[in-house]
Amino acid sequence: MATEKRNGRKTGEPVKETKPSPKSETAAAKSKNDEAVKPVAPKKPVSGVAHDDFPIVGIGASAGGLEAFTKFLTAAPINTGMAFVLIQHLDPSHASNMVDLLKRYTTMPVQEATDEVKLEQDHVYMIPPNRNMTIHDHTLKLLEQFERPGIAHSIDLFFKSLAVDLKEKAICIIMSGTGTDGTLGAKAVKGELGLVIVQDPETAAYDGMPRSAISNGVADFILPAEAMPAQLVEYGEKSYGKRLVRHSEVEKDTANLALILQLIRARTRRDFSGYKQSTIGRRIERRMGLNQIDTLDHYLHYLREHPSEIDALVKDFLINVTSFFRDPEAFAALKQQLKNLLTSRQEGTEIRAWIPGCATGEEAYSILMTLEEAVDELKKYFVIQVFGTDLDPDAVSIARSGIYPASVSTDISEERLKKFFARKDDAWQIKREYREKLVFAVQDIIADPPFTRMDLISARNLLIYFDSDLQKRMIPLFHYALNPAGILFLGTAETIGEFTQMFSPLDRKWKIYRVENKNQPGFFLPSNRQWTREHPLPERLAETLPARPFPVATPPEMVLLEALPPAVVIDDNQQVIYSHGDTRRYLGFPGGKPNASLMEAAHPEMRPQLAAALRQAAQENREVVTEKARVDILGASQPVRVTVRPISPAGPGETGRFIVTFQELPKSKIRPPKSLAGTSTRVTELEQELQFTRETLRSTIEQLETANEELRSTNEEYQSTNEELQSTNEELETSREELQSVNEELSTVNSEHQLKIDELSTVNDDMKNLLNSTGVAIVYLDTSLKVKRFTPSSTEIFNFIASDVDRPIHHITSQIGEYDIASKASEVLDTLIPVKEIVQSKAGKWYTIRILPYRTIENSIAGVVISFTDISEQERLKLALSYSEAVIDTLFESMVVLDADLKVTTANKAFQDSFKISRAEAEGKLLFDLGDGSWNIPALKEALKAVLEKGHDFLGHAIEGDFPRVGHRRLCLNARRLHDKSSDLKRVLLAIEDVTSSKKESCS
Repeated sequence: MATEKRNGRKTGEPVKETKPSPKSETAAAKSKNDEAVKPVAPKKPVSGVAHDDFPIVGIGASAGGLEAFTKFLTAAPINTGMAFVLIQHLDPSHASNMVDLLKRYTTMPVQEATDEVKLEQDHVYMIPPNRNMTIHDHTLKLLEQFERPGIAHSIDLFFKSLAVDLKEKAICIIMSGTGTDGTLGAKAVKGELGLVIVQDPETAAYDGMPRSAISNGVADFILPAEAMPAQLVEYGEKSYGKRLVRHSEVEKDTANLALILQLIRARTRRDFSGYKQSTIGRRIERRMGLNQIDTLDHYLHYLREHPSEIDALVKDFLINVTSFFRDPEAFAALKQQLKNLLTSRQEGTEIRAWIPGCATGEEAYSILMTLEEAVDELKKYFVIQVFGTDLDPDAVSIARSGIYPASVSTDISEERLKKFFARKDDAWQIKREYREKLVFAVQDIIADPPFTRMDLISARNLLIYFDSDLQKRMIPLFHYALNPAGILFLGTAETIGEFTQMFSPLDRKWKIYRVENKNQPGFFLPSNRQWTREHPLPERLAETLPARPFPVATPPEMVLLEALPPAVVIDDNQQVIYSHGDTRRYLGFPGGKPNASLMEAAHPEMRPQLAAALRQAAQENREVVTEKARVDILGASQPVRVTVRPISPAGPGETGRFIVTFQELPKSKIRPPKSLAGTSTRVTELEQELQFTRETLRSTIEQLETANEELRSTNEEYQSTNEELQSTNEELETSREELQSVNEELSTVNSEHQLKIDELSTVNDDMKNLLNSTGVAIVYLDTSLKVKRFTPSSTEIFNFIASDVDRPIHHITSQIGEYDIASKASEVLDTLIPVKEIVQSKAGKWYTIRILPYRTIENSIAGVVISFTDISEQERLKLALSYSEAVIDTLFESMVVLDADLKVTTANKAFQDSFKISRAEAEGKLLFDLGDGSWNIPALKEALKAVLEKGHDFLGHAIEGDFPRVGHRRLCLNARRLHDKSSDLKRVLLAIEDVTSSKKESCS
């Protein structure tokens, strides 16, 4: 239904922390001539205001709030007669100097709020750190902060209390800030018909909070901070001074009021004539005040000249306040009644609930959570399906997303947050598994058909907006939509009225009722066929909504109806528009979903005969009776007489209709065909049945083709929706990254800049000393390859002087010679691929040069970093090693170098040639493993260990044996320990002389 809504621009889209065109954002919230509100220069204070009835303005801000506050106070007159209460997100661990800063911009007294302080006119009050604040009877109340970690909702809390305390006289302003704090509070103020002003996102330092309020449709005016005081003075004159018009006066002007409702009906196809006159009057009065119009006659003219004002007025008609688990005790009582209902239900069946007027979905999700908890406590399994409907498509879009501001956590327990919600950046989102159990759709409960076969209907605070006649139509409709023993859940100010025979109370305090007398004739709403043709329901919703029933029957008609067999009235599209009697033996709804198609609702075994009779009646425009239909009842086939009779159209423009009646025949009515005389008749009947079957098949194929086309169209729509959702998710991810950066700066918003500057200075000193102590030459270049910073060691490579900062690197000479550093740096900037090379300076030093992209904490490229590591000593050692290896390789004598584990670290070329072994096969292996163990000689092993451990070199150690690849060999070995004093590294040089062919008998 259409009660819990907001005014303003289109909602349901993710809040983007970007800077769009202000024209697109503000258009729906402007109130005059479809143009931006032009501030009126303040000239005088509000007049005629009682001392205890002056305006109180709540102003909420977060990041960037100081700048917005100063602009506002600079432009504000000092004698407006208003009190200003500033709610700023402050660092709870530091004392705030906001009061001292703001005193510079106004001569009004500015003070930090204290508990129980009575507000005064022309005073400014600032919330203290580490406190929440509310207001009651013009008195501020300080509370301990109770937010969960990472969540701030002090603005919402104050705005909500302001709405409760001042009702339609509440005024709130949302200024610069990140996140969504203030949106729910502004909705509460708007629900009480108060004034909501939002800072223009284009002028806000941080636009998260303004955009959240705008996207939720709560903004009456969207203005720069400096333009707000003028608008407040103008509004104050209307609301607190001499009022332009009162809703009581609006209600009395019934003629113009009726014309306004006609204008609305003509533009929007929505009928508000059944709403309470007081509700209509207050909404119209508010719009007249915002537009500075003094009579209803003038406002009627303004509506005719400005159609967009009609849309704004309709939005105001739909305003109401909603939240999760309103009246927790009521939901506790409902849960107990649901458990009683489900105790007797067969496990695995479907449990269906309908929430008409679901607004942005909080009530619907609360019902779903309550059902889930009731089922869990019973330890049973049921299929839960919840339907939420509302007149406002923007509200339905928000409900489908399931995303709500972080401050909703105040209405939801920690256990429910963990089970049903997931964090979505700075908001909460219903988990997908639970969102999939809820179907949201746009529906006008006054004109559209209701859902049926419901176990629970929650219509809390819906009927209070309807007049008595419309309320009398709603209660029978709920009775019709509910299953036997179904539950009706109403608001505490609502009752079932005179319909005590339809419902019995389960809980009088919380208005929980149970359906009674379900078998009595239905009381239904009238059908609005003309409206349905001009504005058909979307295909997806049309598939889930049953047909709209007929008017209430009078007592005489009821007596007549009792004597008639079960019947339905269908239109020329075979859509059921009225039903009478118990048709459940013949008609049903597949999968438990309501369906208005007669053929889809008919039991399968009787569809062919029913289709044939419908087609014949339509073609020949006469009554058709068939007794060939069958239905299965308790496992037995029951013959049914189906009669289809055309009836005249209900009115001009209406198409043809048909009455379809169902009468069960006694089984004796079925006579077997006579063996002889009846043969011809039986053949004729079979031929007719065959013809009907063929026609039914052809019709079914055509319907199937049509259904396939519709299905393809629906799939295309779903694909488009999915692409939009994907785009939305990407935008939300971008917003999350931006918010993360903004949140890191929130502490600086509280005017404690000096502390951060000191910390930054300390960090810079630490970094400078760290870089200098490394002795590494480092140069920082920006994206233009200009020098940003360099370490002292870099002067050994570049001819730097202090004034070289901001000079291009290619203007500065270096000691690297022909190496083009500037070109390499430019290449790294283009490719973002680091470069690492070894270069030699003109002085002969060797350096490893590394060039890397300079990445900021936001992962953006701000230049390059060039570092030079002196590797001259390593290069010298490498050169010496290379030289030594070359010398060894030139010797004819076989030589190997062994490490402390007696593994081969070097084998010269003579050794490789003598023993037919490659360098790869030798190096890294134990000497005693070479040659398949030919070198594994115990005496040699002991001698080599003595060389390593004791330095006992040996000469002329003879060995003899067979070696793979070279055969039998006699060898003379000489060994000497090699000792590196600088590293205490021990190695053995082993020289090998082959004396196989020598005439020497020994190595001496």
